[in-house]
Amino acid sequence: MRILCFKKLFFMVFFLFLLSVSTAFSRTRTLFRLTLSDAVLLAMRFNTNVQSEDLQRLIDRMTLATAEWGYGIQYSLTATVSYNRPVSAGVPTYSENDSIVPGATLLTPIGTQLSVQMTNPVTNGTGTGRSYNPSVTFSLTQPLLRGAGPSIALAPLYQARNNETINKLTYKNNLMTTVTAVVNAWLSYILAENSLKAQKISLKSSIKTLEQQEAFLKVGRIAPTDLIQFKASVASQRLSLSQQEVSLGQQKRALLITLGLNPDMPVEISDEINFPGPSAPPPLGECIKATFANNIPYQQSLINLKNTEISLHVTEDSARWQLNLTAARTQGPGPNPGLIQLTNGRYSDTTYALSLSIPIDDVGLNNTVSQARISLHQQKIALEQNRLQLKSTVINAWNTVISQREQIKQANEAVRLAKNSLDIAETKLRFGKVTPFEVSTLQTNLLTQQLSAINVQISYFDNLATLDQTIGTTLERWKLEFRPDPGISQAMDKADPELPTVPHEMISDIKEIKLTGS
Repeated sequence: MRILCFKKLFFMVFFLFLLSVSTAFSRTRTLFRLTLSDAVLLAMRFNTNVQSEDLQRLIDRMTLATAEWGYGIQYSLTATVSYNRPVSAGVPTYSENDSIVPGATLLTPIGTQLSVQMTNPVTNGTGTGRSYNPSVTFSLTQPLLRGAGPSIALAPLYQARNNETINKLTYKNNLMTTVTAVVNAWLSYILAENSLKAQKISLKSSIKTLEQQEAFLKVGRIAPTDLIQFKASVASQRLSLSQQEVSLGQQKRALLITLGLNPDMPVEISDEINFPGPSAPPPLGECIKATFANNIPYQQSLINLKNTEISLHVTEDSARWQLNLTAARTQGPGPNPGLIQLTNGRYSDTTYALSLSIPIDDVGLNNTVSQARISLHQQKIALEQNRLQLKSTVINAWNTVISQREQIKQANEAVRLAKNSLDIAETKLRFGKVTPFEVSTLQTNLLTQQLSAINVQISYFDNLATLDQTIGTTLERWKLEFRPDPGISQAMDKADPELPTVPHEMISDIKEIKLTGS
């Protein structure tokens, strides 16, 4: 019994020792600082939408391969084996029939349907013996009116290839949307951190005011009831600060989820906003030109219009007369068994035929053609409306970005003037020309102007990311290569494909926001 207790005590001490060692080891590890570029690369690998689209690309490519396979040689093989043993008047007989029928068909680009089929029957029965009597049938069907020509025969293949292009654009749009979502989530976190900083500054100023009012109360300059309002304001601001700290944690977890990472992963979010590429947008004319060349929804609308035109052409073809030429030749079988029946030319059957089908006053078919034509016309009108709306969207987004660039300059100028005012006040303070309270007010004003400048900068980069997605240059800005055909998660940065290693530590302090120029 003592030995058992000693073992329990030993294992408990050993467990506590390992726990203390692991805790000390975890505290000594360096916390990983996640930058915006790192976040974009991580999202390209771990974001669930990107992973789902990677898998969808496999299905899309198999769908196209299936459509192309339909215009190759199609092989078939059918085999049957039967055995029959009847008994009549006590006398048993038997019969055995075996057959292997290989075949092949081919649809040509002009609509010709070719087929070949070989039957290989083997019979065996009571009193007859085994017999093999094969035959080969060649057939050809060529449409001369309805269904003739590459534009009709290859219409499903053309539409399948157009759909594959749409699927590639969808995949690219998903990547750009993910990058934009990462940037927006990142900027939202910085904005929440900025708001927290502003509330801390406001609370600090309110506490100083409260302390002054308490001093006035001691010397009898204010009544006790006048202090209640200041205390209520400080309590309210502390509550708001606590709520903002919770909101900051929520923004961080939302960012990690956007990256496809565990929301509890211990990483430090960098407070620097570093956008790659030019900080200024291209000229308006280049933006409009790039939009019509690269905007994903607009390009998909153009391809869908092509598919609609193909469908209309097929529908109009279905209303034409149908005139088909059919030719068939069967070699064998003959009365004598063996492969000789296929080559001696003595037993064959040749058929030529023309078949004509004329639709007469087919109201339903005419209605289908009319609806297809109207649908195409409506789609062209919608595409033109989409073009005008897209141009307006680009112009508005470009003007917003340009306006915010000027606002950044003005905000930086306000920061510079606030800093100069503070420097002058600190100089006056040394000579007793101003009070410490006035200097404290100017310090608060400087921090407020700095935070306001960062808010303008955050809004600018947010709108710049939206403009990049509209004109279709998001991947180019972040130096991401678009490769829809290779395997999973191939849209990675060519210059730095290695992903950072994220350690497992939590961050508790809030870093000071840094103002970076545009």
